[in-house]
Amino acid sequence: MNAKTMNDPIDDRPWYKHAWLWLVIALPLSAVIAGVSTFFIAANDPDSLVVDEYYKKGLAINEVLDSEQQARDLGLRAHIELSGDKLRLNLEGVQPEQVVVKFIHPTRSQFDREIVLSHSGEGLYDGAELDGLSSVAWYVHIEDSEGNWRLQGRYNPANGPTLDLKAD
Repeated sequence: MNAKTMNDPIDDRPWYKHAWLWLVIALPLSAVIAGVSTFFIAANDPDSLVVDEYYKKGLAINEVLDSEQQARDLGLRAHIELSGDKLRLNLEGVQPEQVVVKFIHPTRSQFDREIVLSHSGEGLYDGAELDGLSSVAWYVHIEDSEGNWRLQGRYNPANGPTLDLKAD
C-alpha cells in the first residue's frame, strides 16, 4: 500500500476545481431548489378540483339529474358551430329567450367560460364573442336561463369546429 507521507506533493488546485466538493454542494442545493419551486407552484396555482361545500354539492346532484331528465322529456337536440371567436347554436325542441352555454375546462376553473345567448329566430342563437379556446377537451353544458333543463357533452377542438348534443 502506498500511504501519504509528509513529503507527498500538496494539491494546490483552487477549491472550485474539486469535483467532489461540487457533488456535495449540488445534492442539497437541488433539494432546496425543488422545494422552493414546489412551494411557488402550490401557492400560485391552487387545486380547483377541491370543493369546500362537498356535502351540498353531493345533495345537488339530484337537481342535475332532474334537469337532464327534463331535457330528455323535451327531446332536446343542439348543434354548436365555432368559427373564429363566434359561437352559433341551433336548438331543437324548445326555444327559450335565452340559453346559457358553459365551456368548462377539465382541470382549471379559471379558464371556464359562460356565455348567455339570446334567441334570434328559428331555434338559432348566435353572435357570442368567445375568446380562443385552448386545445383541450372541454365539457359543454347548455341550459335555459332558469336551469329547468340541461344538455351536456364534450367538445374537442381537434375533432373539428362543431359539436352535436342530444338528451340521452
